[in-house]
Amino acid sequence: MFKRSTFICLVALFTLFVAHPAATCFAQLSVSASSEELAEFVDQKLSIELQNGMRYEDATPLRVLPDKKGEKPPKLRVKLDKGGSRTWSLAAIRKMTRDGKVVYENLTSGSFSEKQLSKRELAKQRAEQEHRKWLGRLTARGVKPWKKFTEAEHQAAIEKHKARYEAVAKLLPSLQLVETEHFLFCTNIPPQQVGGYVQSLDRMYQWMKQTYGMSEEDQVWRGKASVFAFVREEEFAAFERQFFQNQIQSGTAGLCHSDSRGNICISVHQGNSADYFGVVLVHETSHGFIHCYKTPVRVPSWVNEGMAEVIASLMVPSSKGVQRKEKKFLEALQSVPYPRLGEEFFVENDNIPFNRYGGATSMTRFLLQSSQANYVRFINLLKEGMPWEEALNQSYRANKEQLVTSYGRWLGVPNLQP
Repeated sequence: MFKRSTFICLVALFTLFVAHPAATCFAQLSVSASSEELAEFVDQKLSIELQNGMRYEDATPLRVLPDKKGEKPPKLRVKLDKGGSRTWSLAAIRKMTRDGKVVYENLTSGSFSEKQLSKRELAKQRAEQEHRKWLGRLTARGVKPWKKFTEAEHQAAIEKHKARYEAVAKLLPSLQLVETEHFLFCTNIPPQQVGGYVQSLDRMYQWMKQTYGMSEEDQVWRGKASVFAFVREEEFAAFERQFFQNQIQSGTAGLCHSDSRGNICISVHQGNSADYFGVVLVHETSHGFIHCYKTPVRVPSWVNEGMAEVIASLMVPSSKGVQRKEKKFLEALQSVPYPRLGEEFFVENDNIPFNRYGGATSMTRFLLQSSQANYVRFINLLKEGMPWEEALNQSYRANKEQLVTSYGRWLGVPNLQP
C-alpha cells in the first residue's frame, strides 16, 4: 500500500510486416519496397512525412542503405532543404509525395518492432496513444484540457502583463521589471536582493516540470507569470485593492490570481523576514503552476496547500517556517487523548484553516516518501476530475481510513482518526 517503489517504464511492441506487391517508379510503394525501387527516388525532391508526425518538405534522398542481411527494411539517407541530413528506416516513414502525388505510403497497419523503429519513435507513438486515452477519460468526466496556446496568444498575454506593470509603475515609480524565460518579476525590492528570489522561482518551475514528467517544450501558463513583489504591506494591500478589488486582511503575505484563460499573477510583500518572503513567493507561484497543469480542475485544498508548502521548503531550505507549522500541528495532535484530523482538513469546496497547514505539509511529505510515482499519479487523476478518495485508491490502493492510519503511524500519532 504505502511502500517505497521504483518507477520503470518498459515499452515492448511487436508486430509483423504485411507485404504488398512492389510497383514501378512513382507508383505507390509499400514498406516492402526493394532497394532498387527506392533508388529511383535518389536526387528527387520529395515531401516526407514520418510515423511520429514530423514533415519535411523538399527533402532529397541521397542514397539507399540496404540491410546487409536482408532482414530489415532499407534506409534512406536524405538531405534536408534547410541544411543537414537524416537517415531513416523505411519503416519510420509514413508517406512520401512528389509534386503532390503519393509515391510511397506505409500500408502496414499497427505498430513496428524496436528493430524497425527507433526507441524515440516508439516512445512518440506510445505517448500519442496515451494522450488519446487521456482525452477520452476527460470527456467521460466532462473535463476539458487547457488549450495549446499559439505563440501570438502567449505574446499577447505577456503584453497585457507588461501593461499592468506600466500602470502600477505610474503609482509606484520605484518599481522595476526583471524578465526571465517564465516570469515577469515586478518589484521595488533592492536590486541586490532580487536575484536570489528569481532563482528560487526558476528552480521551482523546473522542479515541478521534472517531477510531473513534463517535456522541456511544454509551457505551463499562458505567456509568463507576472509577480508583483512589494517591500511594504501597505503597497501590497493598495495593489490588491486597486487592481483586484480585494480588501486585504492584516497578516496576509501573498496571493495567487489565476483565471480560466491560463493567466497567472502573484502579489506578495517582503515583510520582516527575507527567508519567509522567499517561502511565500514560491508557495503562491506553485499554486499558479498546479492551476495551469493539464486541466483547470481544482485539487482539494489540503493537497494544494500541502504541495505548495513542501515545494517552498525545498526551494528555500534556509527558512524553517514550514517545519515550525508541522511541529505545532503535531504538538496539537499529541496534546489530546483522541486526536482527529477533522472534517475541516478534508474539506471539499473550501480552504483548509491555517492551523491545518502543518498537517497538509506533513501529509504531502508522507505521500511523496511512500512513492513519488504514486503521488504524481494521484495528482494526475485529480486533474482529470476524479474525486480524491477514488484517486487515492487507484494510485496508492488505500482508502481514507487506511491513509490516516498509515500517516498517523508515520507521524508518531498511532491512534490518529480521520
